[in-house]
Amino acid sequence: TWANVPQIIGRGSEWYSGIGTERSKGTKMISLSGSIVNTGVVEVPFGTSLKEIVYDIGGGVPKGKKLKAVHFGAAMGGTLPAELIDTPLDFDVLSKLGAAIGAGGLFVMDEDTNIVHMSRFFLDFLADESCGKCVPCREGIRQMLRILTRMSDGKGKEGDIETLEELCEVGSAASLCALGKTTSSPIRSALRYFRNEYEATITQDAD
Repeated sequence: TWANVPQIIGRGSEWYSGIGTERSKGTKMISLSGSIVNTGVVEVPFGTSLKEIVYDIGGGVPKGKKLKAVHFGAAMGGTLPAELIDTPLDFDVLSKLGAAIGAGGLFVMDEDTNIVHMSRFFLDFLADESCGKCVPCREGIRQMLRILTRMSDGKGKEGDIETLEELCEVGSAASLCALGKTTSSPIRSALRYFRNEYEATITQDAD
């Protein structure tokens, strides 16, 4: 946001509003990381497709591997499958898909990425970020992290997915601050697009 201020002051709001989409104006700083050739921070106009950012600017996935997913919005963001790579950089569009733009962190995942492991990774970070003031966030994150850790070890149990969904719902509705309310975002999006990987942990345990 601050990176845009000098341009708006220097060139005017009309110039800035002429860039981007109808509801998402101007440009956005995007931090590229993960399984991508060119990591770093880039500035692109809103409306630019995720495909352009990942492939044209980021150089694509290294070692000839296939793109599996992109995670937008840092730890509290959402994971989108490769099939949605043509999605434009737009607040409303990405929000509806479950991946809020947030600070602009774009993490790229290749075909070898385990989505359950990634969900646990994001939640592990958020567990440390929670101040612990309210129960829905403090205890909700801990319970979700326990379940995801077990699932990451291939020891998921019947009812784990439903419990995760319930904890996501309670946390987003009852937490006091934005961190607690959006902690569920990476799990919600992962379950929306990669539910089969969560279910696979339960199948393995049953065998």
